[in-house]
Amino acid sequence: MAVADELHNLRTGSTPESKFFQTVFRQKEKHPGHQGVFLATPSGRLLASSTCYESEKVIALLNEGWNAWTDLSTAQRLQPKSELVEQTVAGRPEDKYPDDGLVLRVTSRELPPVNLDDDRNRRWHRYYLWFNRDEVQSMLPGRWKKGEQTELPNKLSTRIAALALLDKGRVDGFTRAFRDRDVETAKIELTVLSLNKSIVSFQIKGHTSTKTRDAQAFVSNMPRYENIPKHRGVRAKILGSATFDRGKERFTQFKMVAVGKRFGGAYVGRSPDDWGEHPIGFSFVMGRPTPAEQLAPEFPERYPWLSQRTGNSRFADSGSGLDGQNDQGPQVGQVAPDFDTQRLNGNKEGEKRLKFSSLLGDRPVVLAFGSYT
Repeated sequence: MAVADELHNLRTGSTPESKFFQTVFRQKEKHPGHQGVFLATPSGRLLASSTCYESEKVIALLNEGWNAWTDLSTAQRLQPKSELVEQTVAGRPEDKYPDDGLVLRVTSRELPPVNLDDDRNRRWHRYYLWFNRDEVQSMLPGRWKKGEQTELPNKLSTRIAALALLDKGRVDGFTRAFRDRDVETAKIELTVLSLNKSIVSFQIKGHTSTKTRDAQAFVSNMPRYENIPKHRGVRAKILGSATFDRGKERFTQFKMVAVGKRFGGAYVGRSPDDWGEHPIGFSFVMGRPTPAEQLAPEFPERYPWLSQRTGNSRFADSGSGLDGQNDQGPQVGQVAPDFDTQRLNGNKEGEKRLKFSSLLGDRPVVLAFGSYT
């Protein structure tokens, strides 16, 4: 059985699948970091792991894991004598997928400095932004009249600026969300363009600005630099269109782009040539309600109707606090925490393993974990 999943929630959550990942991860020895390919038994015994992504190396890793699997007895694979815990998978953010709200698929990427025909970084990042039904209703104008304007409530425009318009750039998906207080400006307006029976068309315009002081304390394994940036942020202009069906009380089309510049360092480290201003672009389209796209947003703890406590998970880059206010981040000159030594509390010998009825008992589990990229 093969599984690919987003990493942030698994590393910081307390759901059964999060605990399963954390159990598997604690056993790894050969590679740093949390991303990678992990092969494990359904009972959570790690067979092999690596951060390699080249096809030949992954094939070699699969063979290594398969050989380790075949060396185990059925009892060792399933560990029936161990204290298995049957848990109903509940409390997952995905369980609150807003079918009657609005889900936006966000894609961000670096832009060339002059025009789109220039050479550019082809890496892109993808993640999701959720709004429930009540939040969608709060986006709508008080009167259905051509030319009527309405401004998104501050909490929704702030969500877009802080959780979607991120300074990922060349850095993989570890870039932190901005805190609510980091949002200097977030103004997004919807203007009624036309009305046709129950169908209303909108134009979307806006602009945002974020700036925070959580400059990076290190650059990968490179020496510290004295002139590391003190701030990071994103300034962007927004343009788009949307269609709302008053009969169905939902958006049937929503397209939006944001273009601007990111600047500064990053919590996980950026090289000096990446500290200046760089063009960046974002696209927003409606997500498809398919299992492959019913992924939780990247920072579910920042949604009032999704937030859940993460138990005793204590990872160095676990994101902002539940209110988006409490996580100060490292200060200039501080040594960054060691990700590998920030682990779950508890007695390893007495830890309970999880049993998933959905996993095939006669085959190993292949897990691929990473951030939204």
